[in-house]
This record gives sequence, C-alpha cells and structure tokens, in this order.
Amino acid sequence: MGMGTKFAAVVVLAAAVVRPLHADDTPSDRLVAASRLQETGNYREAIALLEEIRQIDPRNPQVLYGLALSLYSVGDYREAAHVGETLLAEEKNAPADLYVIVGSAYGRLDSYEKSEEVFRNGLAAWPESPALRIQHAISLEGLGRMDEAVVELEGCLKRSPYEASLWRALGDAQSATGAPGRAFAAYVRSLTLETDDERSKEVAADLWQVLFKGAAGASASDASEKAEIKGLALLAALRRDRSWAQASDAGFFAYALDTSLRLVSALHGRDTSDMFWGPFVLDYFDEVRAAGHMEALAYAVRRATGDPDVTRWCAQNPTKVEAFKTWSERWAVHRSEVAQRSPNAY
Repeated sequence: MGMGTKFAAVVVLAAAVVRPLHADDTPSDRLVAASRLQETGNYREAIALLEEIRQIDPRNPQVLYGLALSLYSVGDYREAAHVGETLLAEEKNAPADLYVIVGSAYGRLDSYEKSEEVFRNGLAAWPESPALRIQHAISLEGLGRMDEAVVELEGCLKRSPYEASLWRALGDAQSATGAPGRAFAAYVRSLTLETDDERSKEVAADLWQVLFKGAAGASASDASEKAEIKGLALLAALRRDRSWAQASDAGFFAYALDTSLRLVSALHGRDTSDMFWGPFVLDYFDEVRAAGHMEALAYAVRRATGDPDVTRWCAQNPTKVEAFKTWSERWAVHRSEVAQRSPNAY
C-alpha cells in the first residue's frame, strides 16, 4: 500500500485559488483570471497564464503558489514540488496549504522521507492545520510507520469525526498494523458517511476482505490484536459451516457485522480507558444496536456491493432503511462526556 493509492481519497489540497501570501498583496487582474481558471478546473490554461506572468515577475509569491497548485492538479508532481519548495525557502510565513501541496507532491513521487520532512516543518509553523495532520499521517504510512500514522489519524478524527475518507484511511492503517477488528469498524463507519458510489464500492471490498482474510499486517503485537485476529478468523470459518451454508452473503454479513462490532466494543469500547475508540467509534455502534437499527445498518453498508439480496431487502423495508438513515445523520459524538473523562481528549 502506498501514498496516492489507498489513501488518495484523503488528499486535502488548498482551495483552487491564487491567494495572496501577505494581506497587503492585491492580486492583479491577470492573477484573478488565473484564479478563475483554477476554480473551473482549467489548470493547464491557468499554468500557461501564470507562466506568462512569471516571465515578467519571476519572484511573485502569488504566481509561484498558483503554479505549484496547478502543477500538482495536472499531475506534474516533480515540478510542483520544485516550485513550491522554492517559495517555502523564500517565504517566512508561507501558508499551511503550500506545505500540503509540496509534501503531497513528494509523496506522489514516493519520496516519503522528504514528504514527512515537509509536513513536519509545516506542522511546526501551523500545528493546528487539519490538512497538514492528515497528510503527515499519509507520509508516515508511506514510511511504514503505521502505529504513528494511526495515532495521527485518530487525532484528525477527533477533530473531524464525520469525514468518510479519514475513516477509510484509518481502516487501511489499522489493517496494516494487524488489527482487523478495528479496521473492520473503521471501514463500516466510513460507509455510513460516504456519499460517493465508487468510493463506497472500494471501501465495501476492503471491508469484505478484512472480514474473511484478516488484516494486512503480518502478525499481532498485543493481546487485543490477537483477540481481533482470532475472532474474525472464527467468523470466516463459520461462513463455511453447515449452519450457514445455505444463507446468502447478505444474511451472513448482517450476523458477522454485529458479532465483529461486539467483539471490538468489548476490547476497546466504553468499559476501557481508550479515549478514541470508545466515544468516537464504538459508542456509535452500541447506540445503533440499542436503537434497533443494527440490521438496517448491515444492509445499508452491504448495499455498496450491488448485492441483489441487499437491494431486495432495502426495497422491502424502506421504513427501516429511512429510520436508520435519519438516526445516523443525527448521531453526534458526546463531546461533553469526553471532556469530562479527559480534558485533553481532543
């Protein structure tokens, strides 16, 4: 797994505008025109116009920023990194977005050490930047420092707990660390929030894979990981048992989802000291179950696969589907409770 593949969905770039780097830098009419080209996705035309301006004003920070962004957007990562890093070297107060562009460009070039260095420098200047923290997690993943990537992603999710792409990224990272149960829970949470059909299909495939093949990590490093691996292995074996042989994949998945989430909740939920998995993840699933929506959750998650049995069940149970959807959209992390348990939780 590498940056730009499984984690591509969480790449967060600056808004497609040519922004001034100083409050008193008013953009020219031509820079405004380049900004409008970027806003409409015409990055190659923007590059051509910005290069014309650059011939006249080669050190203009607005021009260099716009070029770095546009070059990244058309896939010219090497030149985007070069232009952006030139500007970072010259600007003492470069915006966080510029570090994101440069670090992400190095990541796309598989220069993970350089990418991590850029993000680390960016975080020194902008420690509260969500985009930088997300990209830093991705650079750590590229370096194989999965445990650190998980910690960074958990921090991002404490700040933005309703971002589907972040949950997917966490699922990928947890799978890589050898924690299939937590990977499964993260993928499920991603699917409850994802609105894009293609991304939902990809996450659903990852979910099915981790359920039956376990985590990508070679071995468990602690007792909870061993318990997760053993629990999901037993579920996978149960699918082949005679008692489930005649059941549809959809029917078995509904059982496996609830069973897997109960296992993860027992290991990492409300009764543990974990200040992420309990309040930010497993409380959601425990409350889904208490509200009577677990079956609908299972079918809603499985729907992304295009399974005809799921389509049929949803068509036959529209009230259950809508009730779960409405409940899920209204659910929120109990932040006041988190704050009471740990003032520094997020």
